Amino acid sequence: MRYRAPVWEIQHSKSRSYIVSLESLADVLSAFTEMPTEIRAALIQALPATLLAIWAVRISKRQTAISRHAVNVELFQERWSVYSQIGNFVGSVFREGTVSERAYIELVTAKSRAHFLFGADVNDFLGELLARAKSVMYATLDLETYRQIIADEGSPAEGGKGRENAVARKWDDVRWIVRQAERLPEVFAPYLNMHFDE
Repeated sequence: MRYRAPVWEIQHSKSRSYIVSLESLADVLSAFTEMPTEIRAALIQALPATLLAIWAVRISKRQTAISRHAVNVELFQERWSVYSQIGNFVGSVFREGTVSERAYIELVTAKSRAHFLFGADVNDFLGELLARAKSVMYATLDLETYRQIIADEGSPAEGGKGRENAVARKWDDVRWIVRQAERLPEVFAPYLNMHFDE
């Protein structure tokens, strides 16, 4: 019966492993000793450069992963900032029952920042939010200014009846905006999950 050398399993990365036995190492060493001296010397000289190259590749891969993580963190921070601005806007409408000029400007700023940070679903949602906020702002203006805006936009200014419709539409839009507080996490959640895949 032939002697079997001890066997070790060497774990490499997460999915592969290699079986190394003393027998196979002995075969490699015996082949190495049988080589001509010049070839052995060349192999020995090339070994440090090879090991350094392997080490450099590992460092490069790690730096790439670190850079990817840094970009993910920056993207998350930008997205969170927009999400917070939208949440603050909805909160101000809830507190004040109207859309102030300052809140509207902040919403416009958040929507423009969101254009490249989020997908079409969030941008469509923000477009609807902006349209409703604009409607609320128009409805809260005094009667003369409201008539002038309607006339400028090509709609007939209907006088008192138009104002009544605008007030009713204002409260519908205010209620819609306030109800979005519950929907915000659902709309933004896919973009606020941080993934660190290597």
